[in-house]
Amino acid sequence: MDTPFMGTFTIGQTLDRGFRLYRQTIGRIFIMMAASSLLGLGNVKYMLAPDPLHPFAVFNALYFLSIFGGVFVWIVSIRYVFEKSIGNNPSVGEMLKLARPSDILLIFTAIIWYIAIIIASILLLIPGIYLVNICMIGMILIVVEKNYFFDGIGRTFKLTRGRWWKTFVINLVTFLIVMTPTSIGMILFMGPYFKNFTNTVSSSSAVVPPNITLFTIIGYAVYVLILALTYPILTAVNVVHYNSLRSEKEHKDLDSQLDALDKAPAAGA
Repeated sequence: MDTPFMGTFTIGQTLDRGFRLYRQTIGRIFIMMAASSLLGLGNVKYMLAPDPLHPFAVFNALYFLSIFGGVFVWIVSIRYVFEKSIGNNPSVGEMLKLARPSDILLIFTAIIWYIAIIIASILLLIPGIYLVNICMIGMILIVVEKNYFFDGIGRTFKLTRGRWWKTFVINLVTFLIVMTPTSIGMILFMGPYFKNFTNTVSSSSAVVPPNITLFTIIGYAVYVLILALTYPILTAVNVVHYNSLRSEKEHKDLDSQLDALDKAPAAGA
């Protein structure tokens, strides 16, 4: 089924269709992201513990539950947005079944991506930027295609070959739109924590003032709500861009096959 989100698009068309897809999908994704992230509210008291330098001060059951919830939402939200982009409309029940046990392999694939990015960034800035840009599409590809490990990474390089700068501009514009409000939320959340952290390091008898705890909880809640509203923009735009890249590559491959047939000698010649 052809939809407005499938086909070969320019940068402007990709951004426009990405925001249209965002508006169609933000309702469910916002609820899922907010619910999983707000589990971290139970972690605030550990972050504001008298000894935040303790290596396990911020690790507890809610912390790991929020991480698990975040991974689940990451997988389900990408597949849900992709399903919407190709004309399907999964119910809530069908949506929750979009994640499978085998998706644990996605985590290891993502880790490979991040290790490669870290190594490239340490060696030189430009290779790091190059890989981060491709990785944005790679995260969509491995989830949609269930293409794990180096096969998925190799497929991403093939998909973005000759289209790196187009991908870079789309990612840069979307990243700036998302990060501006998200950074404000992060400052609201982390400000009180770092203030308490500094006091703890410089004081032998650190006590968490009640107002800092309250402000940190409010700041975290605001940060989560902003993140849940803005981060899905990245997903929606990159899903549309992924569809566009795939369409471009398929047309290019088809043209190459037709050219090869034209150049092949006729049978019996």
